[in-house]
Amino acid sequence: MEQPMMLTPNELAARWRVTEAALRKWRSAKVGPPWFKLGHQTRNAPVRYPLEGIEKFERSGVFTPTKH
Repeated sequence: MEQPMMLTPNELAARWRVTEAALRKWRSAKVGPPWFKLGHQTRNAPVRYPLEGIEKFERSGVFTPTKH
């Protein structure tokens, strides 16, 4: 079985041109794309975002990337 593509918070922040702090706030507020923590630690476990969930969230029209 093929593993789904995952992005780190740093990779997603770069994709959307936002800060990692903004992503943390969104996770805390339970908004944004789906995410999960790796491993059994609850506090310091690495966070990952499934690419499929990111793309679905982008298509939903809720998210508008910043333009430069």
